[in-house]
Amino acid sequence: MSSDVQNAISSWENKLVKAKRIARKRDSLIKKREEEITSCNKEIANLLGVKASNLLAFPKKRGPRPGTKKIPQPPLSIFVREVMEKGKEMQVKEVAEEVKNAGYRTMQKNLTNFRATVGVALKKDGEVKKIRRGYFVIKSFPVKDKEEK
Repeated sequence: MSSDVQNAISSWENKLVKAKRIARKRDSLIKKREEEITSCNKEIANLLGVKASNLLAFPKKRGPRPGTKKIPQPPLSIFVREVMEKGKEMQVKEVAEEVKNAGYRTMQKNLTNFRATVGVALKKDGEVKKIRRGYFVIKSFPVKDKEEK
């Protein structure tokens, strides 16, 4: 082997030895900090009378993610009932548009997603009856059967 290659190998080996030494130092620091944190958690747990495992060094952030805060307003089902008070058969599309026009605010990106949400609300609502695919009516109003039409 040439001297340049030997120098490169020995330089690499020296760097590797130094890197291992630094890594061991880092690991020992982490272990010391973990031991300190654990002992602090135990002291806090003894004072409060709870399990030390319930205490986290870095607790999780709570609350809604930014931009997803709930809008204070009545539930969607109330808006749906107000819109459908007329007693006529309505499609999900019509109900969704009327609910939006009635002032219901949503954070959904487009009307198609909102229509799906309104459809689920209609299916879950006990006051609303499904007549046929995509058509709903309030139960308190008489519904014409298909034969009578």
